[in-house]
Amino acid sequence: MTVLNIVYVVLVMLLLFGAAVFVHEWGHFWMARKRGMKVEAFAIGFGPKIFSWKRDGIEYAWRWIPAGGYVKLPQMITSESLEGETNKEEVIPPASPWSKILVAFAGPFMNIVFAFVLAGVIYFVGLPVAVNPSIIGYVEPGSEEAKFGIQEGDRIVSVNGERVKSWQDVNMFTILARTNVLPVVIERDGVQTTYHLTAKVHEAVGLKLLNLDPRDHPEVIEVQSDSAAEAAGLKAGDKILTFNYVVQRPGPSPWEQVSDVFDKTIKTISALIHSKQTGVGAKDLSGPVGILTILAAQVNTDYRLALSFLVLLNVNLAILNLLPIPVLDGGHIMMAIIEKIRRRPLSQKFVEYTTTAFALLLISFMLYVTFFDVKRFSVFKSMFKGGHQIEEQQKQAAPQTP
Repeated sequence: MTVLNIVYVVLVMLLLFGAAVFVHEWGHFWMARKRGMKVEAFAIGFGPKIFSWKRDGIEYAWRWIPAGGYVKLPQMITSESLEGETNKEEVIPPASPWSKILVAFAGPFMNIVFAFVLAGVIYFVGLPVAVNPSIIGYVEPGSEEAKFGIQEGDRIVSVNGERVKSWQDVNMFTILARTNVLPVVIERDGVQTTYHLTAKVHEAVGLKLLNLDPRDHPEVIEVQSDSAAEAAGLKAGDKILTFNYVVQRPGPSPWEQVSDVFDKTIKTISALIHSKQTGVGAKDLSGPVGILTILAAQVNTDYRLALSFLVLLNVNLAILNLLPIPVLDGGHIMMAIIEKIRRRPLSQKFVEYTTTAFALLLISFMLYVTFFDVKRFSVFKSMFKGGHQIEEQQKQAAPQTP
């Protein structure tokens, strides 16, 4: 990879990640101004400033730590350890609970709006889809699966009641299941049979997977109706000469993309809550390092994959920020609701101390996750390794109604 390509990947990666943070913070900023609240600062990132400027009494800054951002609103008590001290000599009228709720909600709302905009772009430009069908490629001789009669070439139809289209789906639904014995529907020659298979923790991944391997390079493909392969112009019986991606054009509808990410995010949160049953823990999540690493790899592969990852990132930011935890937007909403019910503000010291404590816990959590990110990824190799070449299909699918 050339130096110019490295610079390109880094700049585009920071631009895309910064865009997700910017629209979130701009939502807070815009709503605060609409509600007549005082805004002291607008920052992308935390820590020391890279550069900053002041306009109309508001400091705008880009900071070194790419772990989020903030809009400094003295009428919404936050953590001075993150945002710096507020001018306490200035007398500012208190904001109403309704204003606080609207301002807190506006950030996640803008992330959802941005996700739909990106998904709309993907619908028109198309989406690369990995050719990785849920076809079994290897069954270990003498294994439980072999004794059941499962064979190479069989197709997995569903895992734990969830229909699968690719081997990535097989792995995901296996990992998120709350049991290690899963009902798996397997099809052969049009006949479907349900097996109860035992998933085991994969040593390299640290998560449970089925004891089956995919057929990564099917010589002759099967094409399901209304699938990405059919939309790309592939037909049943076509032979695959080179294994990579096909481009679904038009891509999935914006609603389909956002709802799919939303569904997977909720399932992941549920798997974390039931960690004892699923085996999924905080160590399996990705922090800023993991997110930037994946985003860089997608940028270096195909810009459409990067946009698709950005849809996922924005939906995740919206959902996670709405959790009722102090320092997050959901925490601000929860405290504003309590204030409304009590008909008087919460103690300023209580709110500030609680927010600061949870801010420190959040930073510690991010450091913990980052440790496993670095351990999991060979960051610089995956960031700058040459991506897959995506071959455009000559035949485009007929337009679909979103």
